[in-house]
Amino acid sequence: NFRLSHQLAAGTYTGTISRDKDVQSQMFEIRGSGRLNTILQGASDWNTATGNVLYFRDFLGITIRDLSIRYGKYGFYTRNCPLVHVENVSFSILGSSGANHIWGGGNNQAQMASFWAARGSTGSIRSDGGALRIRDAAQVIVKNCDSSSTLRGLRLQNCHQGRVSGCTVRNCLESAFYCASTS
Repeated sequence: NFRLSHQLAAGTYTGTISRDKDVQSQMFEIRGSGRLNTILQGASDWNTATGNVLYFRDFLGITIRDLSIRYGKYGFYTRNCPLVHVENVSFSILGSSGANHIWGGGNNQAQMASFWAARGSTGSIRSDGGALRIRDAAQVIVKNCDSSSTLRGLRLQNCHQGRVSGCTVRNCLESAFYCASTS
């Protein structure tokens, strides 16, 4: 087992990362230079076609810290990674364009039905996703993170134990904190 660690300098990094291991044999860390200084974005602007900004499957452990993530489906999505640590990360405009007219609640039922039905289509202001989704983890720590203008906030699914502390979710269209189990 070995650990890969990447320290990112201040700047804006555009593109998505998707890694699916055949065997759980690595731990991976991405450390920014502060949330205001290091920004990872799936595209140069929000678009329904942009996938998950960071997706990792079948790693022993994943850590991300001290950065911001925006413009994608999910900002951070892990699956079958026993150890997941997320600290001091800011998530914004993920799974939704963050359009002000949706957040304000001034739409009628027909307008909202049209908005939800258009999910993922060209010109839509919503796709799927949200700030983060952690699936099938044994130990999860999410600490001092914030999420704003996202479809969903912090989603933990089939996780055995962990802690979410010091986190804030604002302007979320669905669940701010979402814990789910398939069993």
